[in-house]
Amino acid sequence: GDHAASVMKLLDRMEHLAEELDMPSVRPNLRSYNVALGVISNSASRVDTSLVGYYKEKNGDDDDEEREGNHTKTKGGNNNHKSKSFNPLYAGRAAESVLGRMLSSNFRPDAYTFASVLNTYQRIPNGKLDAALAADGVVRGMESLHLHDRIDEPPDVFHYTMVCACWSRSGEQGVAGERCSEILRHMMERDQEGYPRVRPNIRTFNAVIDSHAYNGRVAEAEDMLLSMVDNYESSARRSMDGIEDETLPIRPDSFSFNTVIQQWARARTPEGGRRAENILDRMLQFHHDGNADVRPDERSFAYIIYHYTKGAGRMSPDAPDRALKLLRRMIGMHQQGYKELLPAYNQNKTNPIFAFTSVVDAHSVLRRSDAGIVGEELLGAMAKLGETIEALRPNTYACLSVLYGWSSCGSIDAGERATALLRRMEEDMADVAAKNDVADDDDDDNEKPSSIMRTTQRCYILAQTAWARSPSVRKAEGASEVLEMMEKNYAGGNMDAKPTVQAYLWS
Repeated sequence: GDHAASVMKLLDRMEHLAEELDMPSVRPNLRSYNVALGVISNSASRVDTSLVGYYKEKNGDDDDEEREGNHTKTKGGNNNHKSKSFNPLYAGRAAESVLGRMLSSNFRPDAYTFASVLNTYQRIPNGKLDAALAADGVVRGMESLHLHDRIDEPPDVFHYTMVCACWSRSGEQGVAGERCSEILRHMMERDQEGYPRVRPNIRTFNAVIDSHAYNGRVAEAEDMLLSMVDNYESSARRSMDGIEDETLPIRPDSFSFNTVIQQWARARTPEGGRRAENILDRMLQFHHDGNADVRPDERSFAYIIYHYTKGAGRMSPDAPDRALKLLRRMIGMHQQGYKELLPAYNQNKTNPIFAFTSVVDAHSVLRRSDAGIVGEELLGAMAKLGETIEALRPNTYACLSVLYGWSSCGSIDAGERATALLRRMEEDMADVAAKNDVADDDDDDNEKPSSIMRTTQRCYILAQTAWARSPSVRKAEGASEVLEMMEKNYAGGNMDAKPTVQAYLWS
């Protein structure tokens, strides 16, 4: 829950009792303030933060709006947050006020204190540039406090990395990447000067890559990634020759590669797909060169497939072929043991079936002659994979894609193949219905499952279209046969298969 306002009120009360009623035993100590910061940080991701009410109650509506406007103008260089109902920096304001109270009470905030304040800015939704600038100011203030002996520990890699993460979410094209690169160089300089625990780690480099890639500078992110790969591989070769580097280069991980792959695939340029493919190939080469834990996952392929089927590369004549090649490669690697490419449990909450249907649809949209064949191939692959991966069991949606392929390809057997698929769908419906009838004898109360391959109006219309566009001499007879199937299925109780005017016209 959101207890940020509650802890702020509690701190106010403790400080009031200590000062006004001379009760020093209840004065907040370092631990009290740090606990409060942890609560504020954990509540920072809420848009409907309780801190809105706290500051209105504390300062009054008009005064609070003015004070908050001044705060955001100072921190962010603009004053766009004028709504009384929500200001994205309320949580940051609260966290910094706690930090200020600690310093005014002559406490020496520790590394956890500053990490909590930075984490608050990192978690604020819609913080954008204001949150990044505020976090940047916190870590620079930490440096100054350490320089003047107000705190014991200077900022370490953890603090700087959180600032980079805030910049990567700022949405500031150009500025975000440049600032993160400056922070990275600054960390390296401080490391050379002997400051402890400030050497950049993989999380730091990933945050910098992220800041470039997600803010419109994918080429810079790619350059940084490939530089990391080259430096690490050069060091590994020297090590094999008996020459050990004093400082080992940072080794990129799966996140490093996937970030660049994703952003090239999302680029609004046709060349983005090929650039993403090149990074995927480099990732696989790096993996096979002895970095076994740097492995592709489902996103590594799905991002590029999306580029060729739904994104900027979809209109390229070879886009369907490239997407199909990637999907076949993905299936092949899954069969070789790379189970994370098609996980049984999808942590990203995206259905892997879309990768298959989008490839079929890419062939169909361009009226490719192989659209139906590709659809059948992938439907068969889904059926086999569906034995262990529930989400890949062929369903109505998948069958519609294949029927669309047959309706678009214009091959002589398109109508027959589409009708055969319709019959398979109807057989599956009949099998499920028969099992439900048997179950009815044992238990009348439980809800009975339905077929996931249930036919619809569109299924039959697409099959008729496949007949109509086919050069087969049986096209009229075939279209009429599909209409009869549709009528019979509707009469059998499938309300989704109600015949339409178009169905009769095709016949």
